[in-house]
Amino acid sequence: VDVGHGDSNVAISIRIYEVQVSPLGDWLSPYMRMKNYTATVSNSYAASVFLAVENLTKGDTVVSRVRAYTEVGKGQWSNASASLKVVGYPSPPIIITASSGTSGEPFIEVDWSLPLDTGDLS
Repeated sequence: VDVGHGDSNVAISIRIYEVQVSPLGDWLSPYMRMKNYTATVSNSYAASVFLAVENLTKGDTVVSRVRAYTEVGKGQWSNASASLKVVGYPSPPIIITASSGTSGEPFIEVDWSLPLDTGDLS
């Protein structure tokens, strides 16, 4: 971002991004369970920045928005994202049997069943 007049333009780089996640998307509600996250920028001229937001409640539907900070201050909030359903990691598969081969046939065999919880990713 260049600011200034004429030949006195000065490059200002983005320092951090602030991300808000809300189950309601009502950014002004005093009842909103909003969480703020900060992404530190290693390359302020990158075309995109990625932030993995963790510790959300599985099954919630959430929206998010983001804004950038420079030396000058904070920018405006972006439009809200589309609604997303929070999914979780699957539970571990269950090992049913495990056996090994003989000295003439060096192998192992493992049989397992599907996880009880797939993480709700469809």
